[in-house]
Amino acid sequence: MSNLFMVIHTVMGIGNTLLLSQCTAYLLALVLSFFMAVPMGQNQRNFDGKCLLYARGTWSVNASSEVGWKMDITYWGSQSVCNYSIYMGIVTMIVAFVQVVRTSYFLYKGLDSSFLDAFVSFVVNFILTTMLFTSALILTMGLSAWCREVTQHIYMCEEAQYSSWLNWKGIDTSFFYIQLGMAQFGSWCGWVCWLIATMLTGLRVYNYHQREDILRSLRREKDRLVG
Repeated sequence: MSNLFMVIHTVMGIGNTLLLSQCTAYLLALVLSFFMAVPMGQNQRNFDGKCLLYARGTWSVNASSEVGWKMDITYWGSQSVCNYSIYMGIVTMIVAFVQVVRTSYFLYKGLDSSFLDAFVSFVVNFILTTMLFTSALILTMGLSAWCREVTQHIYMCEEAQYSSWLNWKGIDTSFFYIQLGMAQFGSWCGWVCWLIATMLTGLRVYNYHQREDILRSLRREKDRLVG
């Protein structure tokens, strides 16, 4: 009988540790969400609302250009591609903030979430993790495609942000590589945080199931002793 109580105490202790780990993962995800939304939004403003991910262009000789060449854009990336990255940054920011507040409250009060609460969190985290992985992959491949176009006549993609070479009015190419690099960093690191949070919530759901099995065993033991 006493052994069962010790097991229950251990399981509950593990649950508190998982909750603290979840809170930490959500807090990191909240910070990283700013690295996704803010740089992408600034890049959209600098490029006059155009999306440079997967954009293509043709080069022509231009003596007035700092690099001796000018690029004419023949195809801008789909606006939905850039908007998706911004959208994911905002969504993960909101959800992470809610989860930080929720888990902090449970930790402060010494409470434990219900099985339904843990299960819903697991489903939400799993969906966000999948969507964020897609966003990070699209962003990485889109930046790589754009840099392949740029480096046809510029040695390195990051060097292109410090010179004038794009033949398009109303566009500022300054810091585009830094902006997209920050968004890429935020997306992949954020994905890791949400993946960890998903695994932790999955463990909490498993612990709830295990605790229910222990409680059933405890009731059977009590009935046996009483009988």
